Amino acid sequence: MTRTTTPATRTADVKAATNGRQTTADLAFLARAMKAPALLDAAERLAERARTESWTH
Repeated sequence: MTRTTTPATRTADVKAATNGRQTTADLAFLARAMKAPALLDAAERLAERARTESWTH
């Protein structure tokens, strides 16, 4: 299946990527503030698993 991209689709992809990076940065900051490095590690593993298994929200 080939995905057709339109300017609107590309814009949505950019916004999603930017939002994802911001969420990651926020999570990293908060994990450091709470001195909970295991939380950040677990979140990264779950995020990767969600991407590979195409989890929905």
